Amino acid sequence: MIEITLGPKTFTAKKDAIEYMQALRSRYSVGDRVSAEDQDIILDCLALSPKIWDQKVGCGIDRVMVEPDPHGSQYPLFVLYRCDGTGAAFSYRKCLADVGEVPAVAAAFLNEVIAAHSPIAGHIIVHNGVPFKYLYQTFLRRENTKFKDVEVVEVDRVKWLVDRDLAARWLAFHEEVGSYELVAIKEYNTLYRSDIMC
Repeated sequence: MIEITLGPKTFTAKKDAIEYMQALRSRYSVGDRVSAEDQDIILDCLALSPKIWDQKVGCGIDRVMVEPDPHGSQYPLFVLYRCDGTGAAFSYRKCLADVGEVPAVAAAFLNEVIAAHSPIAGHIIVHNGVPFKYLYQTFLRRENTKFKDVEVVEVDRVKWLVDRDLAARWLAFHEEVGSYELVAIKEYNTLYRSDIMC
């Protein structure tokens, strides 16, 4: 079963998530600036697709506007304006299209963290506060590296980063910025939801 979290809502079907994003867009008129709360929801949606995140975020998002489709569609678009003033149209449908598959690169980043902390049997690492997907995406921006350029190798069905220097820098960044704890799997299944990368 998939879990898609957009702001305060969690969905188990893409169709419901799409309808939620459609309803969010319909609350605004062309030329409106999206509220800070709704902008966070849009960024949650954008983060579902690391490839699209890389393409759209650039130096960071200053604001999100609702603007007419330049191709003439009757439906307006969300347009992300970066901190440098440039803009990029955003399709929530494209971001939701590949949900359900944990990208190999994201899995490799997580496996590096797990291996570094050697969780005891029956426990997992749970990230608090900032979702894990934002951690590795922020790290890649700091490294000026695109998601698609990160090489991954699979050993015994476990994915790892090929560049060991990159892995070391990632772990240092994770220690500096990440907030996490070891949680018993039984407790996790009762109290927590997964926010890992999909």
